[in-house]
Amino acid sequence: MTNPLPPPDAQTRLRALETQLQAQQQTVAFFTDAPLSYLVLNAQGQIEAVNVRACGLLQRTPEELGGQSFGSLLTDGGPSNFQTVFELAFETRLPQRLEAKLPRGSDPALPIVVDLTVSGEAQSGHCRLTVIEPGQREFMLASALDPDQATAELETVIMTFIQQVHLPLARAMNFLAVLRRLLGPQEAAVSRPLTHTEQAIQSLVTLAASVERYMKVRQLRGHIRAVDLNQVWREVLRDARLLMVDRNVEVTHDPLPVLQGDPQALVVILGEYLNNALKFTKSRAEARMHLHIQETATEYRLGLEDNGVGFAPPQVSKLFQMFGRLHPSKTYEGSGVGLASARRTAEQFGGRVWAQGQVDSGATFWLAWPKQPHAQRHAAAASKAR
Repeated sequence: MTNPLPPPDAQTRLRALETQLQAQQQTVAFFTDAPLSYLVLNAQGQIEAVNVRACGLLQRTPEELGGQSFGSLLTDGGPSNFQTVFELAFETRLPQRLEAKLPRGSDPALPIVVDLTVSGEAQSGHCRLTVIEPGQREFMLASALDPDQATAELETVIMTFIQQVHLPLARAMNFLAVLRRLLGPQEAAVSRPLTHTEQAIQSLVTLAASVERYMKVRQLRGHIRAVDLNQVWREVLRDARLLMVDRNVEVTHDPLPVLQGDPQALVVILGEYLNNALKFTKSRAEARMHLHIQETATEYRLGLEDNGVGFAPPQVSKLFQMFGRLHPSKTYEGSGVGLASARRTAEQFGGRVWAQGQVDSGATFWLAWPKQPHAQRHAAAASKAR
């Protein structure tokens, strides 16, 4: 005989405790095995926790270091200097830095840099120390002066975070679905919080997908060749077909040229434009969109016009910013990342983006695509190539 499932509220608490425990375990593992020396002091400056690297540096065990004053471990006026900086950190609640020397038995004292960061209440807070050794100092300085490496590392962290967050979000959605089945039909007082929770999780899923798409756009390495814009536009329409189901949507266009460019980049930009137009024409009985084409001596200008809700001209500067929403998410879904992806993609090929519109009178989103585009190599990719 199988054990019955615990009640839904118990399942929720269990899940929350599991998540909290996993987070604590990850934090402890990061602290313990970090490549830098970390210590945690109480408000009196006594050592409460120390990681493996710091034990090796100080040549003592955690038991021997527990309860000791960190300042007493220093030499050449270090104790008094440390106490001054320590008190300043607690008083200002701002990060502080101290240069000191650490005795090493019969060897010369080791010059170190100590970073102090205070958290918690003034009387019962804690201070985290990061002890930087001479070799680590040069490495950190070199890393700080290498923007390509810093960019690559940041993008790796972001992509890893996004990939890791997909699974718990999917589990949360599945758990809510199971909970709904267990509860059965319920009054609004019960069903409404569940609906709000589902909507909040779905917003996180959408945001994660949008940021992931944006990061992939940043890493796009374009290949310039002749591109038939008719084929690009057909692909954009095919990708957006689900957004047009059960809607009266009319999409037209000027004669579309063959131009030099990267088809994937053009699909990204025009796809974001079309998705944006479909979103902000939902309130129209008939949604109308037209793709305009203008040609100058140096560029093609592609403008997607719609008859949607438009926007106030003073707000135009926010449109292409990351998370630059003009409307509340409860009114229009989205993450505020799509148009930023379009801007980023255009700039990688020497293009420009802008928009024109009026409140309740529709909008036109423009792309100026150079006749001789040059794909800019992404910094992280260039760093790897070197």
